[in-house]
Amino acid sequence: MLIYENREMAYIKSFCSKCKKIVKENDDFCKSCGNRTKNIYMKLTDSFSLSEQSRSKKRKEVDGKQKVVYEQKTGDDFYHKEKSWSFINRIIDRENNIYIKFIQDKKTKKILWDIKKPLDEHIGHGSAKRKKR
Repeated sequence: MLIYENREMAYIKSFCSKCKKIVKENDDFCKSCGNRTKNIYMKLTDSFSLSEQSRSKKRKEVDGKQKVVYEQKTGDDFYHKEKSWSFINRIIDRENNIYIKFIQDKKTKKILWDIKKPLDEHIGHGSAKRKKR
């Protein structure tokens, strides 16, 4: 018998406590020896996964103000467009005008994004979007 509850799987078997033969779950006695006591074997399994992600930012004084000149995000990330977990490596380097974005699906290993271009060409995304009035 297999029971699926809350992503757990339970496997249950009943054995006669005397002759050790399999006894059906609904039977009140062993059909081989007539014994009325059973031993029940139950196996429960579950699984989990871990994810990690790191982010870093480098700030520098520009025109008398502290501004972020470099930021990086690397690790596991939930990619909402595909509704799946993915690996991401994104670099925004304002000092060297570089934008890099690499996203790969963790299960299928399919590359979803692989972009490397000058940051000033990366417009209409994130903070570079036009503000709605």
